Amino acid sequence: MSLPIFTSEMIFIHPKLKEYNREGVIHFLCSKMADQNYVTGEYFEQVIRREALHPTGLPTLPAASAVPHADPIGVNHTGIALAVLDKPVIFNAMDNPKLELSASLVFLMSFIKGDQIAVLRWISNVLGNQEIVRSITQAADAEGAYRIIEPFLKNNHESRG
Repeated sequence: MSLPIFTSEMIFIHPKLKEYNREGVIHFLCSKMADQNYVTGEYFEQVIRREALHPTGLPTLPAASAVPHADPIGVNHTGIALAVLDKPVIFNAMDNPKLELSASLVFLMSFIKGDQIAVLRWISNVLGNQEIVRSITQAADAEGAYRIIEPFLKNNHESRG
C-alpha cells in the first residue's frame, strides 16, 4: 500500500530548525519525510545538490515560497512536506537564480517517476492563489493549514489522496 501524497502530519508550523537557513529547512523536512518512509537518508544531499543548480524559490504573494525537490534517487513514495516558517529563509528564485527571495512556505516534494507533473501542477494551483498563501502563512496549526489546502488536493488527486 502506498502512502498518501500529503497529510496534516507532514505540515510543520513554525518548526524549530537546527540551522535557520535553506539547508536547515530542507534537512528538517527531509528527515520528517524519511521518518515516514517517503525518502531515504540520501535524499537530502540530492535536494541540496539540485537546489544549487536549479533554485526553486517562487515570488508568490503575499509571501515567497520554495518547492525544493530532486530526481527519484532516494525516493520510496511520492509525497509533500510543508514548513510554514515564522522567520523566512533565503531561496534563490527559480526564474532568476541571482535573485534572493525570503521564503515563508517551503513545500519539499518527493516524486516517483511519472508523478512530477501532477504534483507540480497541484502545488502551483495552491501557490497561485494569494488568499490561500496568506491563509496558510497565518494558520495556527497543521490541521488548520491542511483544511486550507485539502480542497486543492481533492480536486487534483481524487484517486490518490
